[in-house]
Amino acid sequence: MEFPSSFTSSERAFVHRLCQSLGLVSKSKGKGANRYLTVRKKDISEAHAVMTCDLALRTKHAIRSLIQSFPVTNKERTELLPKTERGHACAVESENKEVNKTSGRLNDGIPQVPVKRGESEFDSFRQSLPVLEKQEEIVQIIKDNKIVLIIGETGSGKTTQIPQFILDDCYKNGTPCRVFCTQPRRLAAVAVAERVAAERREKIGQTIGYQIRLESSSASFEDRCEDQHAVTNVM
Repeated sequence: MEFPSSFTSSERAFVHRLCQSLGLVSKSKGKGANRYLTVRKKDISEAHAVMTCDLALRTKHAIRSLIQSFPVTNKERTELLPKTERGHACAVESENKEVNKTSGRLNDGIPQVPVKRGESEFDSFRQSLPVLEKQEEIVQIIKDNKIVLIIGETGSGKTTQIPQFILDDCYKNGTPCRVFCTQPRRLAAVAVAERVAAERREKIGQTIGYQIRLESSSASFEDRCEDQHAVTNVM
């Protein structure tokens, strides 16, 4: 847009200030009586270069906590894209869903702070398991080492309890986590997940879920499961 040379210097200065407040680029050209004013939109690259937002550390922590509590869904991510890119994003998302469905691939999710375990009818049985005596020791060893090998008798509670040790400790300390457990058979993956969920007095597919070929207990909760049990060949 071009303004006539009849503008005074004060009028041109007013337009410059107005353009600056509106995010437009203004420039005066010419000399003396022939001096005129032009106004244009910022180039995309130029606009991106100046669009910065510096957040305080406290604000960043608050945003991170909010995202962990209410993860952004794939639909919301798509809606944030420019309209010209949404069609491609939807096609890719649809293709990825089909791949995950047929291969049983585990969904990516944002680690979250686990919820507090509920009391259940299995609490007295849990307390009788040998592994419960080593709970604090096991948790500390896991914290101190990247790889830990735990050996115990069948029925000692390794499969059902150790993942819960991690969840309970992360709840206590407010630490986000995701735990993946593998089983050699479909039936074992489903049975263990259902048992752990029952011990925590939860419904399967919330904090506790399973992923096997062609089936997932957490299809609509892919960002919320903190403990997923999967068949070994879909990991």
